[in-house]
Amino acid sequence: MNTALVLNDGDLSLIKKPIPCVQDANDVVVKVSFCGICGTDLSIIAKEFPAASKVIMGHEFAGTVTEVGSNVRHLNVGDRVCVNPTNSCGTCYYCTRGDPQFCIIEAMHTAHGFYKDGGFQEYCLISSTLCFKIPPSMSLRQAIFCQPMSEVCRGWENMAHYESDSRILVCGAGLIGLFWASLFHFHGYRDVTITETSKVRRDNAGKLHMGYPCVHPKVIREEVERASESKDQTWGFDIIVDCTGDPNAVEFELRWARKGCTIVLFGVCPEGATVDFEPFDVYAKEIKIIHSYLNKFTFPRTIKLVNDMTEKYLRWDALGVKTFSIDSHEKAFSALEKGEISKAVFEF
Repeated sequence: MNTALVLNDGDLSLIKKPIPCVQDANDVVVKVSFCGICGTDLSIIAKEFPAASKVIMGHEFAGTVTEVGSNVRHLNVGDRVCVNPTNSCGTCYYCTRGDPQFCIIEAMHTAHGFYKDGGFQEYCLISSTLCFKIPPSMSLRQAIFCQPMSEVCRGWENMAHYESDSRILVCGAGLIGLFWASLFHFHGYRDVTITETSKVRRDNAGKLHMGYPCVHPKVIREEVERASESKDQTWGFDIIVDCTGDPNAVEFELRWARKGCTIVLFGVCPEGATVDFEPFDVYAKEIKIIHSYLNKFTFPRTIKLVNDMTEKYLRWDALGVKTFSIDSHEKAFSALEKGEISKAVFEF
């Protein structure tokens, strides 16, 4: 039987169901080894992020192929794979313009873990086009980082290139914030500051030994006050990456922008939330505000990036990642909600 954790109108429960079989010639069945719990999963349960009312969540997962459809040529039984949870139709207005992340038919409308069953189960039926073989040197536990890192890489591409001496601020030291900080370090940026309200997460940031200070946001607010008193017009940051998804934090960050700053709103604020800012300030400073939606064309090359970054940056102990059995899902969600860990992962 297939043990699964199903969400039903905001409530989670364990169920037993038959192991799925290939239904389409392009399908595969994956025996899930690891599946991460994302902050978005917490928002889905709280009904703050759109998803089906009844679904098996989990969109960050990796495992081993146990069955393949008759048309599948790039995968075989026994292959170790990580999964991109979103597909595209290839024929709608946005797909034919090269923007499959906005696909009218699929994309988020059919995403695994949101509207189709995802990785919070032992076996998952999925289109073979969404499965990517991982290199022999990559473990399945590391492979779960490919999906969230592919989203970060999309934001990185939207941010465009900046000089290596740019002053950078990463807001939030959860897993995604640490991914961003690690990516800056990997690409040679050294003037990076991380802000975080949680002491546990500030300590986690220090374990990566990148030399980046991780401070409480009040430290930056004090810098703002001193710069204002001294009329320092050069104070501020060249790049600000918000990984908090907190509208109040975003309001502060807009005030911390140096002239010419790019602000990456990577954290997803709740639908309906608003942020108060002065358009004149954006104009006078030529501030660029960008975002990223899904992982447009970044997933395949992210696999190599994760493999290259693993030894120095993506160590579970340093990142505050902890594994749980699916039977202990209540403990897993509780530890994540309380901020005791940066990532909870189901191990099957």
